[in-house]
Amino acid sequence: LRRPGSELSTEAYWQAEGALAWTHLALVAGVDGVTSVKNDPYTKEPQNKPVFNTGGNTSLYHGINREWITPYAGVNVALGKSWRVELRGSQVVSGKSTDLGTGFSFQLIRRVDKNDDSRTVDKKFKTYDVEATISKISPKKAYVVIDKGLGEDISKGMIFDFFDFDYLGGNALVARGVVIETKVDTSIVKITQRYDNKKEIKLGLIGRSYMK
Repeated sequence: LRRPGSELSTEAYWQAEGALAWTHLALVAGVDGVTSVKNDPYTKEPQNKPVFNTGGNTSLYHGINREWITPYAGVNVALGKSWRVELRGSQVVSGKSTDLGTGFSFQLIRRVDKNDDSRTVDKKFKTYDVEATISKISPKKAYVVIDKGLGEDISKGMIFDFFDFDYLGGNALVARGVVIETKVDTSIVKITQRYDNKKEIKLGLIGRSYMK
């Protein structure tokens, strides 16, 4: 769901797509659209909705509870290992407070592969032996406490990788640390490396490690 503005209804954006892919070519087809929650502030009084100057003959934003459905098809062509061309055509077949019409797009995309330690570690997470959760964090986030200790064979020197796991397929590696102290059911881990500075070290992050 998204709320595009105080003068517009909350709306759900959705998309379904399929593809036939070969080594250097892919055919893509799908449909996307917007479904209104129908809570536009002017639903009961559409005549009072402000008229926006959109600079031409258009139906965009000139109604209430905007919606649209747009089928599309395209072709992607690989140009070697680094470049890809994407061509796409679309057609707005139905809608409300939007314009019907045809659209075309052309994209030239370059792929950049870097040595990324976080990707390498992330691919290995299924082979970890133990999993714990951060239960406390130091003020400067240099140390964390996890909810596993001697009772689960956690020992000093063990390396933990901390992931931001969202139960929707997200499994981003955030940081790595080493166990410096253990108790019966908790351990203190010193953070030694950050992988994604955009994601904070927070309560509930999943820590995974290998048994020695």
